Amino acid sequence: MKFRLSETGRTATISVSLLCLGLAAWLWPIGFGGQMPVGGDVTQFSLGLMAVLRESIRSARLPVWNHSWGYGFPGLAESQMGVYYPPHWVLYGLLPLEWAYTASLVFHTIFGGLGTYWAARRFGASAMGAALAGFAWSSSGFFLIHLPHQWGYTVGSWMPWAWGLAWLIARGEGTWRTPFALAAVLTLQILPGHFQLAFYTEVGVILLTLAGVSRGRRAWQGPLTVALAMLAVVPLAALQVVPTARLARLAASARDFDYLSGFSATPLHLVSYVAPGLFHRSPLWRPLAWDPFHTSPEEYLGYIGLVPLYLAFVAIFRGFRRDPAARALALVVLVTLLLSFGPYVPGFRLLIQIPGFSFFRASARWSLATGLALSLLAAKGFDLCQGWRRTRISLTGFAVLAVMAPLLVLLGLELALASSQPQGGPGNSTILSRTLNSFSVSRVFAGEGGDDQNGRPEAKSSALETMRRLALTPQDDLRIQAALARQNRPWRSATDRTFEKQRFSIYRQELGVSSILLFVLLVIAPFAGRTRLFATALVGLTALDLCAAGRHRLTDLGPIRPLLAQSPVLAGLSGEPPGSRSADTLRNMPMVAGVAPILAYRTLDLPCLAELTSVAVSPLGLPGRDPMIAEALRACGVSARVLDPFETLQWQSTPPNLPGWEVRETLQDATLAGWLYSDAWVAQQGPRVTGFSLLRPRSAPALAWLIPLTTGRRAEILESRSSQTEHVLQTLRDASPLPIERVSPTQVDVTLDVTGPAFVVVSQLADPQWRARWIGPVGERDAPIRPIFMGKNDVGWQVVETPGSGRWTLRMDYVARDVRIGLIISGIAWVLGILAYFFTSRFVKQARGHSI
Repeated sequence: MKFRLSETGRTATISVSLLCLGLAAWLWPIGFGGQMPVGGDVTQFSLGLMAVLRESIRSARLPVWNHSWGYGFPGLAESQMGVYYPPHWVLYGLLPLEWAYTASLVFHTIFGGLGTYWAARRFGASAMGAALAGFAWSSSGFFLIHLPHQWGYTVGSWMPWAWGLAWLIARGEGTWRTPFALAAVLTLQILPGHFQLAFYTEVGVILLTLAGVSRGRRAWQGPLTVALAMLAVVPLAALQVVPTARLARLAASARDFDYLSGFSATPLHLVSYVAPGLFHRSPLWRPLAWDPFHTSPEEYLGYIGLVPLYLAFVAIFRGFRRDPAARALALVVLVTLLLSFGPYVPGFRLLIQIPGFSFFRASARWSLATGLALSLLAAKGFDLCQGWRRTRISLTGFAVLAVMAPLLVLLGLELALASSQPQGGPGNSTILSRTLNSFSVSRVFAGEGGDDQNGRPEAKSSALETMRRLALTPQDDLRIQAALARQNRPWRSATDRTFEKQRFSIYRQELGVSSILLFVLLVIAPFAGRTRLFATALVGLTALDLCAAGRHRLTDLGPIRPLLAQSPVLAGLSGEPPGSRSADTLRNMPMVAGVAPILAYRTLDLPCLAELTSVAVSPLGLPGRDPMIAEALRACGVSARVLDPFETLQWQSTPPNLPGWEVRETLQDATLAGWLYSDAWVAQQGPRVTGFSLLRPRSAPALAWLIPLTTGRRAEILESRSSQTEHVLQTLRDASPLPIERVSPTQVDVTLDVTGPAFVVVSQLADPQWRARWIGPVGERDAPIRPIFMGKNDVGWQVVETPGSGRWTLRMDYVARDVRIGLIISGIAWVLGILAYFFTSRFVKQARGHSI
């Protein structure tokens, strides 16, 4: 007899409670255990931005211009802060920075799980099956590897809600409110600022709508309604889309084939669906299994659990013919899986000409949609396998195939490493080399090997030779050392850090847990006829499986405490005056201390004085280099240069000659070192890698300069053909520093006495939306701003010519027209949407003759 919990409120409550408890256990100790992710993009990218957002929320202003981001940047337009995203208003408006970040991670993880539960119920699954699907997806490999990335869970958590609403509309099962809800969900998903996952959601909505259309005279109504809801998203989200679109046009990054084909999945990495540890646990795989394919383990892990994967196959096998939901979800699995392969499937060059597909690289992220479709299928499979006579046989067959997949991959690898035939001809060497040479964007392993006149890959053994050489080469990359330290495998000997020597221990380490789980699957297979026991075993095994996989995180954890209270270096930087700049390799981290790092990190970037910045943060102590570095620091207006532990050791052994600069303090900061290099690696290396030095200039830095103009110098300044660094240093060498007053993030005042023709150079990104005017003895006049020190793909700083003699104030305002236009469009759209909702409600009430 088929087992299925009775569909009562009590059953749903129990299922939802188990789902939430399971996700809390998967996250533990994050959130409820007092810990948070640290290191990587958490501390070096996100927290600095969110500190600016938090300050803006508490000051009741939009952060349209972020003056703490390098030389200033359109903060709202870059979108990664999610300025308009309502949960951010609540969390960062009410909570301390670190608590808000952690609460957002916990909230969106559970919110995504609940959304999957809700969507699975719309697709016809039982409450317990839906809860299993919610847990499988929210604790899947995608969220595990993207745990440090704020956009992963904030944007991804909305996907199941949108899919469930689209399915209701397609099947004609929704209410008049459902299209409005779909438009609102798709809009809210855009507002956190990561458009790629939102685009993937919309592709899934289209596939489900087309595949789920019910037959009948009015079958067209479902797709038309979904299309209208999706079209409404454009004006509703214009407040974020319009500023970002303007910035994207300015950035004009090269989105060619090489760019868009990066970070894709490959058929080789599909093995992660049954063996999540393979290629992921040991960092020694990186040069062999990831770098040659232009991807990384931080971008692809398709695992949703062995049991959910099996259940998804059951749903496809048993329900494909008779269940529209199974067919639609199977179609989504197939399409998104193929899309995740990027250049490894035919037609990719044509696909990336289509808007949407032409915007985003990292095709491996389609695994988010693939995993959701598989999880929803698993919910249905959970119900279908109960009492199925073939469950025992199918589960055994699945376990056998899951064992064979990684074994075949490793067998191929061992054959490749053992192959001894140097050139073409019969044998394993020829076959394997042809396979490798055709299995990449531009040929695996340095692209060696050509094609014959028939278009077939030429069989050369260079790929095999390169593979063997890499397997024998000690890996000393700091990322690899840090990962080994996390696993308590120091392997200090160079010969120990070779894949060839460690590969068998790596196999055992990475396949051990999967082997045990597969053995348990074989053990429980004979009990398939005992429905309640079997269902309980499936749920329990899924929980153990995904919680075990969740222990292997790619980021460290630390206490939920203010970063300034944990790091003496950041605390030291926080004492700098507002608007101060730092030169360091900490990326966005100094923004937490209110300091602007000139070497900032952005995803949508406008390079500004990139060459000069590179000189300012370059290593000290090189012969004849230090004076140029000192000049570059002066030109950039830097008030503190932070030397990392390696630079500090070099400074202490061979003090460089940095004119005008001196070491003010040397601080032991093991916490900051741990964020940069991992706690485990720092603990192995000891105090020698925890020392940071703060260098400060003897004279106050300047952010604006007065350059007197002489005959012919105007053209020399504006049209110099020398290198950017030489141009800047030569121009500013004799310039006079000017005091600058930042009245607000969007207003800058520079007051000066003018005695003759001159230029005022402001070391601020030359965004076209800046406007300037002179305020002086004869009133006000416009001051045209021109970019200066531009280079190839470099927008430069700002320069303004003085109006005449006297005392003048140069007032510069950032007039964010793009933000204003976006707000107007969205305001009108939301008003019209609310009115449409109201009149639709009135119409439906009148048509039905009773209150809704």
